[in-house]
Amino acid sequence: MLLDNIPLSLLSKAINQCRMELGRRLPIHSVHKWWSRRFAAIYRLILGAYLTDNAHIVEEALQNPSILRPLSQNKTFFEPFAGGGTGLVEAALAGYNVYGVEINPVAATVAKIALSILSGLPYDAKYAIEVLDKALLYIKDIWFFNGLQISYLLLTRKKIPTWISTIRGLKYVVAICPYCKYMATYPKPSNDEMVVRCKICGEEFTLSPKGTITPPSSLPKINDQIVFAARLGEDRVWVSLIDNEELVSYLERRNELAYELASEISKRMKEVDISGLREYNRLKRRGLTSLDKLFTPSQLLSFHVFASLAGKNSFMMTAASDAAKTCSMLAIWYPPIGEPLPAGALRANWIPDLGVEVNPLAHKIGTLKTLARGTIASAIKAQLRASDYVDSIGHIRVRGKVILGDASEVKFPSHIDLAVVDPPYFRRILTYTSLAITHYAVMRLFTTEFENICDVERKELTVSNARYNYVLSKVFKKISHSIDRTSRVILMYNALNGKIWEFLFNACKEACLYPIAAYLVLGESHGTLIRSKLKGMFLIVLSKMPKRDVVIKFTDSLNEMTSLVSICEEIEQQGLNCLMRAMRTVYPSITVNTR
Repeated sequence: MLLDNIPLSLLSKAINQCRMELGRRLPIHSVHKWWSRRFAAIYRLILGAYLTDNAHIVEEALQNPSILRPLSQNKTFFEPFAGGGTGLVEAALAGYNVYGVEINPVAATVAKIALSILSGLPYDAKYAIEVLDKALLYIKDIWFFNGLQISYLLLTRKKIPTWISTIRGLKYVVAICPYCKYMATYPKPSNDEMVVRCKICGEEFTLSPKGTITPPSSLPKINDQIVFAARLGEDRVWVSLIDNEELVSYLERRNELAYELASEISKRMKEVDISGLREYNRLKRRGLTSLDKLFTPSQLLSFHVFASLAGKNSFMMTAASDAAKTCSMLAIWYPPIGEPLPAGALRANWIPDLGVEVNPLAHKIGTLKTLARGTIASAIKAQLRASDYVDSIGHIRVRGKVILGDASEVKFPSHIDLAVVDPPYFRRILTYTSLAITHYAVMRLFTTEFENICDVERKELTVSNARYNYVLSKVFKKISHSIDRTSRVILMYNALNGKIWEFLFNACKEACLYPIAAYLVLGESHGTLIRSKLKGMFLIVLSKMPKRDVVIKFTDSLNEMTSLVSICEEIEQQGLNCLMRAMRTVYPSITVNTR
């Protein structure tokens, strides 16, 4: 099979195809935020190369995996660490029977929803608009001021920045003069100094997203944060709260009403104990002692009303959950782009100094036109785009399932043709559970069937978890029990720690799995939150049938990758050296070379 010896030209084409996914994943993989998603093109390469020796077919499959369906009949694809479901979805699109295991209920739900979309979206835009309209109008006193819908309320812990937002295609800025406190719109300065002259007092001042203006004591507060500006209406007009007594008075009444209406919801969410989370002390320092504190009362009320109207619709639950990435107290307001940045959870001190209350229900009544970034309407549109994308490829009835559970404990398929093992390996994050806490909180408004978040975290597999070695060893043995001589197992991994490589290969060897080929591919797009310094990722092809000579295709792949992202070749070379030393140590009878 081609998978055992992928031509360098095809490998380069697959890596280059990742360019299409840099910064924007394919629609079917964009229905919900999840971390460390692999590129669809890499999965398509693996899936196609397992089924055929024809490189031209695999190359076509990089664009349209459905052409593999005649070849994949009765073939079973399996992932023991399924994450958000990228691999499962790609395998299903290619016609495989798919089975995956995932310990995190948020990730498992995301994977199930994405797979469900492959069979056809069970609702249309009309239904979604109806639910959103009803929810927004039901609590219109919370989100409408003088008939204008509130999309953003800007919050600060200490001081107000001079730079409020960037608008009109990033050509104009909204700013507050630090001298006269007047808010106005200015052409964005073309120089690096970012200086403008106030339209009222005539003083020059520097645009800065950092707080420099002491807020008046008259400004209202939300969750102990000061509200200093609002964006209103479909025209997206910015209004300052300084010296705006009418808006200040409205917000004070509105905030009291929101606290009152959300009190019962808050009480129920407080019953979910989060004190056992590894990040709890960091949360506690910022006052986030329960799930309800992750949101403003208005946001919590909005999610609750939407959940009540949507019922047990898992697609609507997933849309609401995805909106939590920006519609929470963890979102950061970033004036240079005039939008909130999704909650990073582990970044900063959990709650940013410059925050934003995003209206989860923000949309133009009667349509799905979004009036804010990252809202429920945005997530619903993402599901509709995903459905359209599948339409262009061809819908398919998915055979298989996603199992919510521990991969070391659940039953694996009796026969596996192709398995991908992509274990967590980032030491910079303690748990993915912490990253998903806002999403978990919103899903709890729809269902109470999920396990307590602290219990999920304790079972989650991370490099620092004491069960890491045990679970991975057992997973490899269980996979080995379900495969035959024609099956293949792909280990997706890279590390600068030779001991981890040695452990992984020892676990494979104990399971009677032997490396027969290895390829460097692009692992993830650039980033700093949970991304490794290593941008490359090795695909280690494992089989029950040993091979005397193993070639690691590295150099050409690295050259191709450097044209796509910023890569430190020295670090990638270190990763290769660690891999080679570990492979030679564990499999001394195998000759390992690079190309």
